[in-house]
Amino acid sequence: MKQTLLRAGMTLGAVLAVAGAAMAQPNSITWSGRVDDTIRIHFQGSTVSVDVLNGKDVRNMRYQVLEPLPAAPIAVRLEEVEGRGSVRLVHGPHDTNDETATIEINDPQPGSGFYRFTLLW
Repeated sequence: MKQTLLRAGMTLGAVLAVAGAAMAQPNSITWSGRVDDTIRIHFQGSTVSVDVLNGKDVRNMRYQVLEPLPAAPIAVRLEEVEGRGSVRLVHGPHDTNDETATIEINDPQPGSGFYRFTLLW
């Protein structure tokens, strides 16, 4: 199931605020939300979308895009990762994936857990 696609710059103040986030870094996207089971988060430019692989839709999703992800192959990394399960970089932006970075979160425990991370380049 694909969750609603959100774009940075829309008048969704709640989407752009990241509760309790440390001071954001340039060339970064900070994401947080409550995850139940397994999701993949896709970042392309200023666009963030979520695919639910198993479980329920993400709740309380927030993200802050300080700089759009460049439309070019670049190295990306995860920092400031929080959560009770695993958060991993599936792939970074490349010509073969429309310059999209994808992160997978797997929450193996019952119910939903809170997750937060920063994607840097």
